[in-house]
Amino acid sequence: MRTVAMRLAAEGMPLPHADTLLETVGTTHFHEAFLKAAQAALGASHVAAFAVDPAGAPEIIMVAEEEEPTLGAYAASRRYVERYWRHDALSGLSLADAELSRGVLVHTGTSMFARLAHRRACYCETGWSRSGGRLVDRLSLLKRTGHGLVRIDFYRTRDRGGFTPADIGTLREQGWFFASLVARHRLAAVPARWTEARPAIQNLIERIAPDMPRREVQVCAGIIFGLSSEAIALEIGIGRNTVMTYRKRAYARLNISSQHELLRAVYSAAATVGPEAANRHEAPARWALPLARAAG
Repeated sequence: MRTVAMRLAAEGMPLPHADTLLETVGTTHFHEAFLKAAQAALGASHVAAFAVDPAGAPEIIMVAEEEEPTLGAYAASRRYVERYWRHDALSGLSLADAELSRGVLVHTGTSMFARLAHRRACYCETGWSRSGGRLVDRLSLLKRTGHGLVRIDFYRTRDRGGFTPADIGTLREQGWFFASLVARHRLAAVPARWTEARPAIQNLIERIAPDMPRREVQVCAGIIFGLSSEAIALEIGIGRNTVMTYRKRAYARLNISSQHELLRAVYSAAATVGPEAANRHEAPARWALPLARAAG
């Protein structure tokens, strides 16, 4: 694993698609614009961005991929954050504040990527294995911004091969811009896929619990996408304490006790009924899902 210091902002050259990125930051179109910029600059096929809090769990800011968006890619990132983040050598790097303020690139490399302990559990997640299983290399950017520490993971697929020294040089020049945009987007928007996929996710929740009240369904859908209680409250127009109450009631109704169990239950329903049924908006037939707790 190799680390490289990024160049300062004033030294970087303009990024491809910079105008579109600036226009879409904070909107539901930012993820697509970001991936296009990463493709043009680095040949990246998949990106995942996180807000890193040394004292707490990382927050998923966005996941963007070339393939048709699937719940599996989000499930993989969520599983990585919850179970494997602290075991990844990248997360254990000891970096000084001065290094993080300037920005650091970490190239995992194709040989090490193949040996990552979490690779099979995350990148080959059922429902995402066609996309995730093709990833062969990771190039990560870590930078402290005015809005906190962010980490962006860029991935290449088998057909394109690993990242080259030229790719690393490009990100060394452009990394400050990527990091600043992602940090700003985190503050300005709820995840784009929340807006795009909310009807399908709510439909799946209703298959699991047809009698669940609408507000509880909405709260559970927000939890699936990793939204904070404050973000859910703002999105659906209720108070934060009310969100907490609905979450407690929904968990009791489903006989679960955590976000991970909720994600596993909904993902199991998605894998069973298929994307077409999940996106149909007629009254859903009940999906007799075994208790998520029992599945563990």
